[in-house]
Amino acid sequence: MIKNCLNYCLNLWNKAFKSRYLIFVLGVIAGMTIDLNQVFISIPIFIWIILFLGTIFGCCFLYAKYKINQDIFEEF
Repeated sequence: MIKNCLNYCLNLWNKAFKSRYLIFVLGVIAGMTIDLNQVFISIPIFIWIILFLGTIFGCCFLYAKYKINQDIFEEF
């Protein structure tokens, strides 16, 4: 019985989040209540610097990994 109830709730949850109207309404409510300017202003500059450098290093790492894998598989 508990399993049936959990499956019902899971199916209801999945149907709710596949609904475009629900997603639209949640987006409108979030847009009305959240002020993105205040969110961005409240983040310290140190975090922005770390995020910027992390993005650069992450992209360089993924590019190097791609090039290494491309060179290795090209020889075969």
